[in-house]
Amino acid sequence: MGYNVKEIVLRHMNRKGSCGYGIKEVQQAGSIKELIDLMLTPKGIEHCMEFQFPDIKLLLQHKDELKTHHVYVDGDHTLKNAQLVVVFGGNITLTIDDYNVSQVYATNDAKVKIIATGNAYVTAERHHNAEIAKVTNGNASVKIFG
Repeated sequence: MGYNVKEIVLRHMNRKGSCGYGIKEVQQAGSIKELIDLMLTPKGIEHCMEFQFPDIKLLLQHKDELKTHHVYVDGDHTLKNAQLVVVFGGNITLTIDDYNVSQVYATNDAKVKIIATGNAYVTAERHHNAEIAKVTNGNASVKIFG
């Protein structure tokens, strides 16, 4: 992991008044994967959405690894039954079916289309200029916040 990524995250956290526990976790992270895992915690996701952090330039440097964790920065992607999806940019079509449950977070200029069928349940948070559209069939439910 590059020294730069961890330093960028720590500088941002210190400016935004993050708590000591979060800062300690970032300091102990030994890889990009560990930083991504921290980003995908409830507090991490909310922080990233609120502050549009990290910026797109930094995310693009690691977009392939981010994509393996359902974090998207750009491009067009089609997903099925992903439990957690974080979208900083690009166009995502997410299909959720049967009794599957999913959480979606979108920020910046992301465009997300959610297709829910059967008894699927999806919650989605929209931040900044993100757009979220939904299509439901059967007993499926999609709740969009923001």
